[in-house]
Amino acid sequence: MENIYLFEEKKPKKNGLFLLAKRLFSVYRKTTRTNFVNTGMINTKHTKFLLIILMIMAANFASAASRFSVASGNWNSTSTWSTTSGGVAGAAVPVAGDNVTIENGYTVSLNVNTKALGVLTISSGAALTTASTFTVSATTITVNGTYNNGSTGNITGTMTVNGTYNHTGSKDDFPTA
Repeated sequence: MENIYLFEEKKPKKNGLFLLAKRLFSVYRKTTRTNFVNTGMINTKHTKFLLIILMIMAANFASAASRFSVASGNWNSTSTWSTTSGGVAGAAVPVAGDNVTIENGYTVSLNVNTKALGVLTISSGAALTTASTFTVSATTITVNGTYNNGSTGNITGTMTVNGTYNHTGSKDDFPTA
């Protein structure tokens, strides 16, 4: 059987994404490339569709970014966040899927709803403070420091408290994780 590549004649490097693309775009047939194209099985519409599918799949393979607090401040301030532990401030505010660590010695005040984070960790000696109706959402929330929750908003995710959880709202609005 002949291996037919639709985009290039050279064999590209064989990484995981390539192998997935190869399954989508390669055709193993006994015919030649010219005969295959002339059969009408490949056209611009099909190619655009396959490229869109590949881009969606590539976006799903993107890894979560890490964000570390490097200063006390508001959640939505870039001066609070870095891409590395102890690094330089100025990283983008955490977005959906990110893994966030509030580091020792810093207090982050939640002044907006969090996006659906991957992991939220409040380190020992650190604090997260919420107020108003702001929501905290993460797949996993680990409190090793202090979580001062004065919000009536929701907490979404699995929360493990090894440190201190303070809830200052009424007993009727006690959030469930």
